Amino acid sequence: MSLRKILFISILLMSINLQAQVNFFVEASGNASLISEYYATQITETENSDRQGYYKFLSNTYGGSYNNKPGTGLTAGLQYFVKQGNISLDAAIDFNNINFYQKLTTSNYYFYQSITDYKIENATNPPASKTEKGDNHSLYLLSLPLSFSYYFLNNDLSVSLGAVPGLLLYSTGGSGASADFNKFTAGIQVQLRYRVAPQWWLMGGFQEYSTKLYDASLKQSFSNLRLMKLGVKYDF
Repeated sequence: MSLRKILFISILLMSINLQAQVNFFVEASGNASLISEYYATQITETENSDRQGYYKFLSNTYGGSYNNKPGTGLTAGLQYFVKQGNISLDAAIDFNNINFYQKLTTSNYYFYQSITDYKIENATNPPASKTEKGDNHSLYLLSLPLSFSYYFLNNDLSVSLGAVPGLLLYSTGGSGASADFNKFTAGIQVQLRYRVAPQWWLMGGFQEYSTKLYDASLKQSFSNLRLMKLGVKYDF
């Protein structure tokens, strides 16, 4: 890098720093997972049909329902203020314990389809078989949220929008293996903060993850993680 470029970058950073203020904070929160139900059907043709002139298919339906439970979270980070203090870039380390109960349902039945007119006939009254299994789960996620905040009402109210990349550290319940879940997560978050004292804020937030909750190789990998958070923030 040339000396001219180094000088230009140094002057630019100095000019930003003259107008900026760095604020450190911690945040304690409670959360509730908002995982939606899902149902998915998979149809496969069997290798051999026991009826002449018909194809034979197996229909499998997978479903999952969730009872969402409370969890806790702890966040530490910094805010880099620009523009007379009403815009900030926020970077943090966010740890969340997320709890939920999942009930899995699997059902299947066979049906036939005519080779000539494609008419469908059921071989069994669905479902031919049905299994249900329920488990409590706890996830421990470490995230690195990065967001922009804008301040209103004499800087007493802020709205934040940003990205939440994360890593699953550990999980319990079910098979007890973190391999059941996606190890890497990615989502967005929206937060509202309201100042109730010079250094204290009330916080409400929502996180929506684009990555699937479970590993893609598993049949229950249809649901996305959603998270509602309420807490308090303290500025140093």
